[in-house]
Amino acid sequence: MRCNFVPIGLAGALATALYACAGPKIAGNEIGGVVPLTGITQDQAVRMAQGHCATFGRKARALGVRNEEGGQLVFECV
Repeated sequence: MRCNFVPIGLAGALATALYACAGPKIAGNEIGGVVPLTGITQDQAVRMAQGHCATFGRKARALGVRNEEGGQLVFECV
């Protein structure tokens, strides 16, 4: 039975590692949203916003950067 715990433990460790590498999460919808700038550049945040808006068939337009909480890129989908 001990052999069954090794694959499960490895799978859990892999899932945790992948979650940590996923980067910041976009908070938003088809209207727009916010990308945390923690650990990424503003250019990377703009590309993430473009990808988010593309899921709705739209393009992202950056509205500004908030300097609170480590920085946030605010965008709208147009």
